Amino acid sequence: MACKVLLLSGCTYEPLMSYLKALGILRLVAEQRDTTVRGAWSAGTFELYTKLDDETLLDFFLEEYKPTPIINPWNSASGFWGGKTPSKALQALEESTHPRLTAYRDAIKETRSLLDTFGFRRKPSNKDKPRLLRILRSTAPDPLVAWIDALSALTEDKVTFAPVLGTGGNDGRLEFSVNFMQRLADIIPFNREGWNQTEGRRRRNPAEVSRNWLEAALFGAEPSGLVSAAVGQFHPGGVGGPNATQDFEGDSVVNPWDYVLMLEGSLLLAGSVARRAGRDSRQKPAFPFTVRPSPAGWQTVAHTDAVQARQEIWMPVWERPASLAEIAHLLAEGRVQVGRRPAVNGTDFARAVATLGVDRGLSGFSRFGFVQRSGRAYIAAPLGYLPAKVCPEVQIIEEADQWLLRLGRAARRDGARASLQRAQRAIDDAIFRFCGDGNPRSLQDVLIAMANAAQTVAKSKGLRQRIPPVSGLSLRWLWACDDGSVEFRLSSALASLGRLPPDSEEPAVAFLRSYLEPVNANAGGRPPWNPDSRTVVWRSGGLVRNMIKVLERRCVDAQRGGILHPAPVAGYRTARLQDVNSFLLGEVDDGRIESLLRGLALLRWPPIVRDYRNRKVPVYAPARINRLYALCKLLFHHEPLPRPQNLTDRPQVRPELSLLARLETGNGREAVKIAARRLRVAGLSVLGTSGGRQARVPVLNCSRHLGERIAAALLFPIDTSSLQALMRLTVRELQAQ
Repeated sequence: MACKVLLLSGCTYEPLMSYLKALGILRLVAEQRDTTVRGAWSAGTFELYTKLDDETLLDFFLEEYKPTPIINPWNSASGFWGGKTPSKALQALEESTHPRLTAYRDAIKETRSLLDTFGFRRKPSNKDKPRLLRILRSTAPDPLVAWIDALSALTEDKVTFAPVLGTGGNDGRLEFSVNFMQRLADIIPFNREGWNQTEGRRRRNPAEVSRNWLEAALFGAEPSGLVSAAVGQFHPGGVGGPNATQDFEGDSVVNPWDYVLMLEGSLLLAGSVARRAGRDSRQKPAFPFTVRPSPAGWQTVAHTDAVQARQEIWMPVWERPASLAEIAHLLAEGRVQVGRRPAVNGTDFARAVATLGVDRGLSGFSRFGFVQRSGRAYIAAPLGYLPAKVCPEVQIIEEADQWLLRLGRAARRDGARASLQRAQRAIDDAIFRFCGDGNPRSLQDVLIAMANAAQTVAKSKGLRQRIPPVSGLSLRWLWACDDGSVEFRLSSALASLGRLPPDSEEPAVAFLRSYLEPVNANAGGRPPWNPDSRTVVWRSGGLVRNMIKVLERRCVDAQRGGILHPAPVAGYRTARLQDVNSFLLGEVDDGRIESLLRGLALLRWPPIVRDYRNRKVPVYAPARINRLYALCKLLFHHEPLPRPQNLTDRPQVRPELSLLARLETGNGREAVKIAARRLRVAGLSVLGTSGGRQARVPVLNCSRHLGERIAAALLFPIDTSSLQALMRLTVRELQAQ
């Protein structure tokens, strides 16, 4: 018989009930009707590849489907230990004679016998629950064992329940097994009383009502009416409650077939006990694609709600038709890796999806978080869909993995600072966005968020004792973060400012990071905190003011170390003159440059070791550049100036801090005088002067605003080619070539 493709419009990957319903349909058809059936997701809807057609599939569920025994004898409301309503549901099923319920009745009978044999006369206490579950798992019928494995994982000393099935097959006062039996009574005529339990059933043919519900559950048809009954955490839109309808309160409603097929599908989510490698070899419960909640990407939920969430589960979505055995294997494995460790939270899971830490045949994951609502009940809130597209750059986040884990533990501690929790969430949100789009700017945001978190840690003595400075970030971050923007190029040039001299054990001038945060950046691969540092000059006040402070401090440190020239502005990266001119004109985002600078300073920049002898560099004229900046920059460069034809040696020009003060006040004339005097001492003559002792210097006026930006721009390292171009604009002898 040819294979048909049935589009099950009633099965989408959101909400969780609909996703599990699709799994239930696939499992039941494969086990009870068509062993060759396969399933796949297409544009968010489930497709069934089967020998059956629409009518045959409907007839199978209406006339042949045999329910899986789902009972919870460890719960007080399960019907095994008295109680009015639960006892009626269980008793009605036990007394039925319907042949499709034979396995169900046998499982209940055998369970009662086991309870009596092992001395359980009343509802087991929390202490006795693990013992009862172990007994049932080793002696109960296979269908019941599958249910036990789906809702729990048994370790040596305790039982852990899967969040997708509440706390042992119940959510608060809602008992899943009893609700399952009641919904079976709505769709299978196993006795007259059961068919009369649902309101409005007497007015219509019960078989027609059940068929209508089934068509709605499978193919998305409009149901003629729903049952007023509890739906639990699986369908947030159907739980009712405040503001659920136009009235103040809404009733919880459900399609009985939705609920039945959903619980049937949950049996594929069997838990297990995993043993972690390494020093911590204790047994730990593991449920398919279930991790600790993370606020990342959880835009509509407050941080406290995300932290208090039970857990979150990521349900796989695949587009290639797969058999029940393949899906069962995928869910049984149910693990994702981040580098060499398993994913522990939602942010880790997003990283794993982007780096192919999961099965390569998957197209994405639908994410759900179990959030507490009114009372103690939970709902499986849909948190969006993340496609499993390849983004290899996400792997570089592993370089900060240990630091991120320490930060996360500190943020989850009782009494943790709100500022630390906000910083942690900002990192998670940035990582989540980057995993979704792979955009270099999103990775920049990750680096910026890490730098902001590091600032928060640096301000607290207690946090500094638990969390070291960020370390181990390679220059791979530099290449992966490059979005081609002017702001990135300028900030990376600043962040690369190195120590001077590079071959000294105690450098007179440190890496730029030491001027931004209290860290001994010269200590190598793992710089320690240095709370007594006096080099930190970067405070509030904006980018321009802080750049001037850093330049002044680096020059002072150089002079204290006996370095009179050149100026300590050597960088691993250099700025383009066109970009510098954009900075001078205010055509850049200062806030973005400052944020990127703090982030890029965390990288492990190499020492500045260069040999400028006999280097031939091209000479070019910039399209536009401020002449006052061009003149002043000759005093603040990291190497001797290029040699003009009238000199035998390369000029050594000493930086002058008083020039910065003149620029800050907008006194361009005095700044030019200082620069011309320094250049004259080195044997150079500024254009516009005669070179004599009483020579008049050119008047280069500037406003205070422009003067401050010129002073700040002197911190940007530039290459020899750019420096030579500046000399052609300002120095007489070089211009005459």
